[in-house]
Amino acid sequence: MLRERPVEAKVDPLFEVMAEEDAERLFDLAFDRWFQEKLQGPPEGVRRMLRRRPRGRDRIGPRDALRDAAYKLAGHRDFEAKFRRDPFERDAFIDRLVDEHLAELAAFPSPIAPTTGSG
Repeated sequence: MLRERPVEAKVDPLFEVMAEEDAERLFDLAFDRWFQEKLQGPPEGVRRMLRRRPRGRDRIGPRDALRDAAYKLAGHRDFEAKFRRDPFERDAFIDRLVDEHLAELAAFPSPIAPTTGSG
């Protein structure tokens, strides 16, 4: 599609596709620079990832998990808007869910089976 409509895609009509291994190497350089900058004053999401312990069969560390997530995001992100994370009051949300479900349970109590004496 880029070859068919390079002007509309805002790319040089004489562009060349970079080899996958070269693209990964360039991405790794960019990620390493970004990661080093973020370590100076990591935002909450990066701090949260760094606190995680490797789990599962693959057991990759937090830096590699961030790198893999960034690589996947870069490959699928096709819009220019900045990522935003709307504020989320986790504790208030959990409290509200508990209250709602307790009210549901209270409205429909389950019958308790009578106990029988031990024989």
